[in-house]
Amino acid sequence: MHLFLTGVTGAVGMEMARWIARNTPKARVYALIRAPSSVVLKARWSKLAAKLWPDVSARPPEGQFIPVLGDITQPGLGLSPEDAARLASEVTHVIHSAANVELDAPLPEARQANVDGTRHVFEVVRTFRRLERAGYVSTLFVAGKRPGRFLETDEVHEADFVNPYEQSKYEAEHLVRGLMKELPIAMYRLAYLIGRDDGEVTRYNSMHSLMRLFYQGHVGAFPGTPDSRMDLSSNDYAAAALLTLFLEHYQPGRTFHIGNGDEGLRLQDFIDTMTEVSAETERRWAQGVFLPPDVVDEDTYTLLRRTLLQTQNKQSHEVIRLGDTMYGHLLASQVFDARPVHALLGERVKPPPAKQLLRDVLRHCVATDWGRNRI
Repeated sequence: MHLFLTGVTGAVGMEMARWIARNTPKARVYALIRAPSSVVLKARWSKLAAKLWPDVSARPPEGQFIPVLGDITQPGLGLSPEDAARLASEVTHVIHSAANVELDAPLPEARQANVDGTRHVFEVVRTFRRLERAGYVSTLFVAGKRPGRFLETDEVHEADFVNPYEQSKYEAEHLVRGLMKELPIAMYRLAYLIGRDDGEVTRYNSMHSLMRLFYQGHVGAFPGTPDSRMDLSSNDYAAAALLTLFLEHYQPGRTFHIGNGDEGLRLQDFIDTMTEVSAETERRWAQGVFLPPDVVDEDTYTLLRRTLLQTQNKQSHEVIRLGDTMYGHLLASQVFDARPVHALLGERVKPPPAKQLLRDVLRHCVATDWGRNRI
């Protein structure tokens, strides 16, 4: 297998690199990395490899991973003629996972990476003469505000979107489905990834910011119901499930849901778990000075939001900003159907228990002061 991989510096891309090195030692991986020069490219790959495999003796053999200078926002990916020719003649497999995952990025900026970038990747993939299969990494949250159970076969909806990120990924999926008519592509929708199975956080995101504000006692309410679901999962599971499906259960034209599905974390369980773990190290939680947030209906939350915006409290404003990019899913009472993937993978690759994952991630965040300190 000669794999062309985008997004290797991202949370799931890093785990895919680890999984490939551990499970497919004969594979060769061309990893697209953005850099201003070949010298910087080499330095960035060395730094990333040291993070992926701290034990030098455990690193993959020289030549298994080949960093390639490029940028998905550029036509032709900004590849050199030499790299373009090499990829075209050698690559057999492709996984495109690079994306702008900032939930509140302006829509044009999100589209540049997630829609235009996807177009640029597959324009290059068209030149791969030995191509056998390709995978596109998407998100469960292309469902936007569509309520109820969201199936793998669900594609088009008229619901609004909670944030620009998911709208851009929805539009990118439309592009990819068109490309499926001429290229062998499968699609993989991922849950919201918050850390590794052991709780380590390699890439901090909006959920970690919300957890920090919760821990600091600034979150007063969530909209929705106690049974509203939060499909949170681990980077390790997403990578293992995706690559197992890609290599052993490949089906061009199919979409796979990689998440917890019906076992997704209930909002009330999220609140209870956060409260319990916060009390371990923050005395104001232990003493009852900080109280768990309430779960309220949409009208009550709208009124509370309006009131908090009139204050000068910066933390309250940050909570509202984050909520505006996430809470719409709680109000939609969504369940992302993952039963087909769970049936395919069985006991071999299972998502970590959501509550334990949340506990471990929060403990890691507290111990590292949300990434400011190393453990």
